[in-house]
Amino acid sequence: MNYKKILTVLFGVFVCFSSFYAQAETKKLYGIEGAKLNKATSKAKVYTYKVNGVAYTTKSHEKSKNYMKEGIASYYHTKFNGRKTANGEIYNPAKFTAAHKTLPINSYALVTNLRNNRKVIVRINDRGPFSNKRLIDLSKAAAAELGMVKAGLAKVRIEALHVDKAGRVSGAGVKTLAKTAKNTSKLVLTDTQPTKVATTPAQQVQANVKNTKVMTAEKNAQENGPYSVRMKNVKSRTEAEELVDKLAMRNVKTEILNNGKNYEVLFHAINSQADVNQLKQKMHQIDKKQSIQIYTYNY
Repeated sequence: MNYKKILTVLFGVFVCFSSFYAQAETKKLYGIEGAKLNKATSKAKVYTYKVNGVAYTTKSHEKSKNYMKEGIASYYHTKFNGRKTANGEIYNPAKFTAAHKTLPINSYALVTNLRNNRKVIVRINDRGPFSNKRLIDLSKAAAAELGMVKAGLAKVRIEALHVDKAGRVSGAGVKTLAKTAKNTSKLVLTDTQPTKVATTPAQQVQANVKNTKVMTAEKNAQENGPYSVRMKNVKSRTEAEELVDKLAMRNVKTEILNNGKNYEVLFHAINSQADVNQLKQKMHQIDKKQSIQIYTYNY
């Protein structure tokens, strides 16, 4: 092997190691595997492009920051290995990247598999998939992290993440990220808006009405929910995922946790006691031996 080939091999090893280290750092900081949140999201101008006669208009920096949508995800075929992506990078199936039709290049997305609640952070570096039935194309590594390689497709939730020049992270996915992050100092959890002070009697009346509505909503929430249901002693992840599928409820978030040799399934943000009772009834029909322990929390 000549000197030039040795340098090429060493450079390849260095790139692979750097990529692995960056991805491991993301897991360490946020508890979620994925791309390192280190590239500032460019404030590119909105533009329209056509593919197969269909026009697509990219989203502005501000509009895309609040992007959250559910739909079908796919992942890159092996024929794309080594090809150029929309931002000029070479597609690498081992990196956590993705293609989206309209989100800004070099913005990020937190992707959740709605079947098993597994998550991954990806960087948008390509355009596609150009199909009305699919929202996002994931790299092989990202698809593997979501547990969807065998199926090929998965229903997911996509939440945008933006990084500014100071490294602060904002966007629709920040609240989700904060739940697992070990350090939230870089997360912009709220958009601060100047407080408007009522200066006229009419404005004061309007403010009082608004405050009354807020207090009423808070009181209703305290009386009626939300509730959380925890199911313990689930024997395997497969059984836990099957429970999530069978017990799925609209607008109810699910989470699977490893607890030693067993697993736990959590159902969050259940709005009423009636919904809790319905969930328990369905659970007892499935688990007739009642080997799974069920706990209910009001929070």
